[in-house]
Amino acid sequence: MLPNARASFLYPPIPSEPILSATLTVNIGGLYGNRFLFGEEENSAVLLAPGFSPLDLSSALFGTSSFPNPPLVNLANDETEIIGAALPSWFFPALRGGDIGYSFLFSDTGDGIFALDYIDLRIVTPSHTIDSFLGPATCFGAGSLPCPLFRRGLAALPGLDIGRRRREHLPTERYRLR
Repeated sequence: MLPNARASFLYPPIPSEPILSATLTVNIGGLYGNRFLFGEEENSAVLLAPGFSPLDLSSALFGTSSFPNPPLVNLANDETEIIGAALPSWFFPALRGGDIGYSFLFSDTGDGIFALDYIDLRIVTPSHTIDSFLGPATCFGAGSLPCPLFRRGLAALPGLDIGRRRREHLPTERYRLR
């Protein structure tokens, strides 16, 4: 972790226009993403804003499946998909400030291999659409390129925990963004 960095979706504040809709989408490839594995949460997505309850989008994005049941996101290693969830209107006031924190956990509960291209928070008002992206071009919110690196060549970004762990016969890559 980078000590003084803060992981957030950043965009211009929305002071007076009504918010018509908002979505969170993730462009992901090769993910076999059970929500739970042996009782532990393996895939989750939560948006955070000061003064508001956390918005847990985990079930909408990943379902409720537990390994070995088939997951909602079930992609072969050569498949990609954009998964998404609509944000409820009670969270729209939290979006007005232009700074939304997050806690994301991505794990492949199959072969442990997947790719994460970008995460997009999209907010639609009557006059325009705001897209706030997290992805490799922005170092997943860490700032300017080149991205900081771990020993194994993986990005060490604020709110992104990357680790490899084994559960008996099942390797799992875990990516936590928060």
